[in-house]
Amino acid sequence: MPHYAGELDALPWGRTVPPAVRPDQFYYEVTIEQDGARRSAVLSDDEVPPALRPLLERLPEVGEIPPPSG
Repeated sequence: MPHYAGELDALPWGRTVPPAVRPDQFYYEVTIEQDGARRSAVLSDDEVPPALRPLLERLPEVGEIPPPSG
């Protein structure tokens, strides 16, 4: 996850679903498991950092993005 580390650190961890700005707005829940700890952040479509957009584009293909092996 080093490629996305800075963007992931800046997410609003622990926040619940924010109020909708638009009625058709999408929300994404990002959950990370690392070193036995699990944390989640909920983001509206407008809040997703540009560097994380490629991850969202992969979701329809895989439904869940596994951590990189290595």
